Amino acid sequence: MKSIIIFTILILTSLLHGQTNPQLYDLLIKNADSLYKVKQYKNSGIMYSSAFEVLKGKGVIKDRCTAARSWALSNEPDSAFKNLDKIIRKRLFTEYDKLETEEDFINLHSDSRWKALIDTMNFHKSIKPTGTSLKSANFSIKNNSIKDISLFLIDANHNEIFYFDIKPKKTIP
Repeated sequence: MKSIIIFTILILTSLLHGQTNPQLYDLLIKNADSLYKVKQYKNSGIMYSSAFEVLKGKGVIKDRCTAARSWALSNEPDSAFKNLDKIIRKRLFTEYDKLETEEDFINLHSDSRWKALIDTMNFHKSIKPTGTSLKSANFSIKNNSIKDISLFLIDANHNEIFYFDIKPKKTIP
């Protein structure tokens, strides 16, 4: 079965070479979700990691959370915590209570990193603003680096949505 999964990844990668990064990301995520549903947790985690690599390490919060579940269930705590850290540090993850009671993470509870993660999450929860005010704003973004940077927008549900790449030394209005 392992060779079938690896073969599938290789076929997907070669067949989709011409697709844009967001399209390939979506396809890899669908495959990762399918593997998770059939309890192929390690292969699911690998597929999620491949999807995040397509977007240069970026990923939608919901996908990061399921990737963390996959890694936790396959007894790969380092990879699970890597994904959890990314969503907690962004301070956009709002399902605090759900994360603490998530059964897929039970085997992480004895790891010292779990308490640190929960402490960080509780700190963010304590300083979260109680209300928001929507105002429009005009701004520009300049990429002063020598590499492309990717711009992601955050929707009302705190999901990251890939918008576009900004080339080095370019400014977008």
